[in-house]
Amino acid sequence: MSLQRLAGGLFLVFAALAGGAAAWAEELYTVRDVQVEVTAADAAQAREAAIALGQSRALQRLWARLVPAEALQRAPSLSAERIAGLIEDFRVADERSGEDSYAGRLTVSFRPAEVRRVLRDADVPYAEQRGRPLLLLPLYADESGTRLWGDPNPWRRAWRRYGEVGLVPVIVPLGDLGDIGAIDAERAEALDRNALDAIAAVHGTEEVLVTIARLSGDPAAGEAGLSIELRRIGPGRDGGMEMESLRQREGEPAERFYERAVAAVDGRIQGEWKRDNQLRFDSRERLLVRVPLRGLEDWVQVRRRLDDTASVIGLEILHLSRERAILGLSYVGEESQLARSLAQQSLALRAEPSDSPGLPTWRLTLGVDARMPPAPGAGDEERRDGEEGAGAGVGPEAGAAPDDGLPATRLPLGVQ
Repeated sequence: MSLQRLAGGLFLVFAALAGGAAAWAEELYTVRDVQVEVTAADAAQAREAAIALGQSRALQRLWARLVPAEALQRAPSLSAERIAGLIEDFRVADERSGEDSYAGRLTVSFRPAEVRRVLRDADVPYAEQRGRPLLLLPLYADESGTRLWGDPNPWRRAWRRYGEVGLVPVIVPLGDLGDIGAIDAERAEALDRNALDAIAAVHGTEEVLVTIARLSGDPAAGEAGLSIELRRIGPGRDGGMEMESLRQREGEPAERFYERAVAAVDGRIQGEWKRDNQLRFDSRERLLVRVPLRGLEDWVQVRRRLDDTASVIGLEILHLSRERAILGLSYVGEESQLARSLAQQSLALRAEPSDSPGLPTWRLTLGVDARMPPAPGAGDEERRDGEEGAGAGVGPEAGAAPDDGLPATRLPLGVQ
């Protein structure tokens, strides 16, 4: 699909303002609750080794969070020193030291730009675009019946404990009066659309995932199995059934067994999204855009947000004045991914003809604009011009921007 056709049928609705996007990036690149325990010659060496081990484990969890499963083996193995260079900061809780041992729980925050660079250099596809929240209903079935809100429901408790961050936020209802009034186990199992729409409205989501964990065997005896039905309802989803099955491992506590089942289902949810939204570096495009400015502060904001847009890998400033910038954006991935990534940084990309001849048809602006103009017809030709790198018809040399005392700039700047 071309960007022109995309603009004709898509209006960018912003999921978050700049602060929200920054908070999401910080959460995505922060790995929590990394448990470590190390024995060494003395406590100091044990602590040093434990922190290095925890940082390595945190990076492996980050790779699993961003990289599709089929590409995960291509994620690079890095030395402890290289990993340390990717880290913004880390914190340790529950520290316990002995004469020759150390244990603790780490929270590690990585630098998004540095992590992206490592993955790009290794040519590893990854995704960081946030999906729409998914409401999950955890039904549990054993010999005494099927339950949603009632106890015992270890399946629901395991979901409530699960703390792993994913690109698709999964909402598990508390089971308060609003939830109970909207749907019960019988209607959820029957995929009652009225009830599912009601519970989705309570939580402000478009999609509902009904999960039914059917127990066989005895978890207390370590001989349990779970057969989990997954039925997703929402736009483009008709509730077709998928299955996930697990057996309890020898010596595995029941609580850990249910947590592993939760991780398996969440892995399916996140994996599907990552496959559909991964950035691939074998597909690179270039787009000319004009950016209206009200002054230096606007330019600083635009530049910072472009720096934080994962799919933008290069930026060429063709013209810069107090009122306008003309940019050549190099990006990877699908065109729709570029639009969504920019929207997540509160940058609106839309096709809009200019009153001044020679200016790019594509307009990039800060903030939310509720209008959606028709796509112009000249965009495909303009895009081909940009790909050839000519830059013709833009900047003050073409009479496109007013002479306001600022020099035109042609600086290839890498956006990380």
